[in-house]
Amino acid sequence: MVKKIFFGAGLLLHLSACCYTGVKTSYGLPRKAIRKLDVAGNYSSLIDTSAVYKIKTNFFYNKSLKKYTYYEKDSDTDYAYTSYFKFYGGGKLGLFIISKSDTAHLKREDFNPLKAKMGYFTIKENGEIQTRISTIGNCNLFISNEKGFVKGDSIVLERHFGVIYEKKRLPKGILENWTPDW
Repeated sequence: MVKKIFFGAGLLLHLSACCYTGVKTSYGLPRKAIRKLDVAGNYSSLIDTSAVYKIKTNFFYNKSLKKYTYYEKDSDTDYAYTSYFKFYGGGKLGLFIISKSDTAHLKREDFNPLKAKMGYFTIKENGEIQTRISTIGNCNLFISNEKGFVKGDSIVLERHFGVIYEKKRLPKGILENWTPDW
């Protein structure tokens, strides 16, 4: 009986300690094939693939108060990293998480697609955008699906809360000639 309890406890411990062990880049980001989004009729002309889109603001809509609350991302008191979207041809999308201390002096290597969380995007004629991004969370492969809209030089994604990304131009040499590996 004691052996069975130890065996069961050991098996439970082993299974709970397992993390995602699939294909990863040399930087530890997952590259497991995920379902692509339909790019037929993709209006990617609404997105600038020669720029990045930097997170600017998070927001939350309180239904009972019918009020938006905005959280600016440039504050020194929030998360120590900044997110950037990089859109590629063929409906591919990279999400780069870069330390705020490095954002003042962005380098070409910061936007190496091997350092990106892989994803896909599609855009409808009315500017509605859908993104799908693969990441590792709590030791499991997690696929996030977001919807929103493209409005001028901004992308607004909204689910339980919202995020606004604004287009940012970088020197041409930083972004050119990168090809995603997914």
